[in-house]
Amino acid sequence: MMSGARLAVLYSDTFLRHAPSGPHPESPDRLRAVIEALRGDQRLSRLLREPRGRGEEALTLVHSEEYVRRVKALVESGAEWLDADTYLSPPSFDVALLAASASLEAAELVLRGQCRAAFALVRPPGHHAGPRGVAMGAPTQGFCIFNNVAIAAKAALNSGLRRVAIVDLDAHHGNGTQEAFEAEPRALYVSLHQDPATIYPGTGFPEECGLGEAAGTKVNVPLPPGASDDVYLDAISAVVLPLIEQFGPELVLVSAGFDAHELDPMTGLMVSTEGYLRAYELVLDWAVRSSAGAVLCLEGGYGPALSELVLRVCRWLAFGDAPSASGPPRESEARVLRRYEALKRDVIRVLREHWGLP
Repeated sequence: MMSGARLAVLYSDTFLRHAPSGPHPESPDRLRAVIEALRGDQRLSRLLREPRGRGEEALTLVHSEEYVRRVKALVESGAEWLDADTYLSPPSFDVALLAASASLEAAELVLRGQCRAAFALVRPPGHHAGPRGVAMGAPTQGFCIFNNVAIAAKAALNSGLRRVAIVDLDAHHGNGTQEAFEAEPRALYVSLHQDPATIYPGTGFPEECGLGEAAGTKVNVPLPPGASDDVYLDAISAVVLPLIEQFGPELVLVSAGFDAHELDPMTGLMVSTEGYLRAYELVLDWAVRSSAGAVLCLEGGYGPALSELVLRVCRWLAFGDAPSASGPPRESEARVLRRYEALKRDVIRVLREHWGLP
């Protein structure tokens, strides 16, 4: 068990101001529930810190100037939608800029050694937003405006780091993040997500593994609908951790999605609370025990389990509280396991050209 690790949690009530005009899965209520849970824990409430804003140049670390101008102009015009899924409100540009700023600050805190882990509790989420908006031919940006984790990773590379890893634990493929680093060999991107043949954004097949010198550093691990703890944890143990160890990143960033949970209404994955916490424990334990440190940026999670999951991850990072109960992982149905083994074979086949995997 990890002990003695220090955590910073970056949060602002400003993040609640980005709000839809009607019902929408990505509403302020999801983050409001999270922050109420954290503020209800006196130990964690002392770790909350208000992020400082940055100029718009922070956004152009990843996004084109034309895209940034377009988003700003749409917000200023009073537009209510960026695309068919992604809403806008009058504060949206400023809120999204602050979310990117908080993610940048989280990375800076870890790199300066002020904490071993930092969690940017931000919204709107970001991993579907590519350099020019819609990424990899997806139909929309999936609730995302600016790519928070990609901006933080790019800033870390610009600061002199030679290798960063981004682990995406959202149930949807982070097509925007992959596009942002498609040809960047210094960035390892590993995504666990529901089989893209069955869910938005329809990207993230094993063959989509990077371009040029970056081939093999973009790693997609599709999981079949119905996959439970055994499948999710096997994918981490068999693929994610071996690649991180071989790559040797100087910073680990996590697209902290929680929508693979069995109660989440947006996906078909069936990971239990304990299984999800064990997954985070495996990934983050490597990061905080190594010289790297960990930066988490909140992504998806639209069900009733989100606040408990974030709370328990934060308690573990900050105080070493056991994140998950011991015991065997919940098992997937036989048909799901068969489909997973076929998908896993495809992943390993692609990766063996670039990595030492059994």
